[in-house]
Formats: sequence, C-alpha cells, structure tokens
Amino acid sequence: AEVGVPTAPGRNSGWAYVDSWHLIGPFPNPQRGNLNTKFPPETVIDLDAVYRGAGGRAVRWRFLQSPHELIVPPNPQDYVIYYGYTELWFDEPRDTWIAIGSDDQSKVWIENQLVWKSADYLKKWVPNEGFRKVHFKKGLNRILVRLENGHLSCGFSFIVATR
Repeated sequence: AEVGVPTAPGRNSGWAYVDSWHLIGPFPNPQRGNLNTKFPPETVIDLDAVYRGAGGRAVRWRFLQSPHELIVPPNPQDYVIYYGYTELWFDEPRDTWIAIGSDDQSKVWIENQLVWKSADYLKKWVPNEGFRKVHFKKGLNRILVRLENGHLSCGFSFIVATR
C-alpha cells in the first residue's frame, strides 16, 4: 500500500526518528557568508579525521544518541555550520517518505544525492518542515545532514516512515 504524506510525525504514528548520529563542527559561517562553502564532510566522511573549525579550533566527529527526535550539537555556537552523519540498514530496497526539520537552514544527502534543502532564512525547528519520498537501497545507506546555526538554538531531525 502507498504511504500517504502525513501531517505530523510522532511516536506510534508509523514514523521512527533516527536517534544515533556522528556530529562534527562548528565550522565558521560569519554573517552567513559560508552558506555555499563546502567543508570537508561534504567531500569525504572520515570519522577519525580532525579539521580546522570555527576560530581555528580542531573539530572532530563525536557520537551522539538522542532521547528525542531533535538532534542538537553539544554547546551550539552562533553563525556556524555543523554536520551529522549516520547509516541506516535496509533488508530490502525501499521507497518511503522521510520528514526533515531544522533550526536553521539544512541540507540532506542520502548516498551522496541531495534530497533536501531548506529555505535560506533563520527559522525555528518543526519536525515536518519538509517531506520527501526517497529510495533506500538494500543494505547500508549513508546519510549526511548539513546544519546551519544563525543564532541561539539549532538542531535537526530525520524521521522515516515505517509503513
């Protein structure tokens, strides 16, 4: 049966949030001037790598498991970029809906294919900001999220339809 586009993903609703991520950042984004700058995680995912981040400080990947759908980088800073990386395993190939939300701007890639880009303005997080029907291949699927923080809070969510 075809899964329709829902109005609000949530617990026990046929949706499951992805709670386990590797996060890296912050990378500099003064006055939002680096919105189109590709930082190293967009080229290669090396979970052992150390890069020069905002303020010239070393940044490295850190594992985070969240108790809720909103993934928040530890100690978020203003006007920076973070990345989240995770892997999902599917026993069979599957076309299904995903729901994406972010505070502030975000991009999402599945297997290096851009599947989502949010609006380029500062906004609050809502879990159903955007829906996409995507293809997950049989086996390992790599997901990369790029998250901008303008000021104050930031975070993202990646929620997958389960039926």
